[in-house]
Amino acid sequence: MSKREDAIRENMRLAGTYNQAFEPIIKTLARIQTELAKAERDWRANGGEFVTEYTNKSGATNAVKDPYYSVVEGLRGQIVDISAQLGLTPTGQRRVLGNAKAAPTGPTALERALAEARERAGK
Repeated sequence: MSKREDAIRENMRLAGTYNQAFEPIIKTLARIQTELAKAERDWRANGGEFVTEYTNKSGATNAVKDPYYSVVEGLRGQIVDISAQLGLTPTGQRRVLGNAKAAPTGPTALERALAEARERAGK
């Protein structure tokens, strides 16, 4: 199991949508996130521009979307789509849970921060 897969599972548990049946798609999402990280590095290494100039066969120069950015943009879209399928977006969560409100599976980030603050104040 990778760290990315573990993080996805943890987020699903917090959202109340984790199910063992999602394991193949969790692995796919983790792979796509890894590919996105690599694609973003390549895009930045090649200038990090959204638009680049392209000269066609007839010599005309046009502004086109940078091919590296197109790959990044596509991977980001795939990640959002798969995250929704796993219930990691509000709409996806409602779909997975059948419009039932998700019961929190643990303390929220705010509750954890408040507990830490109380501990520090008490010491």
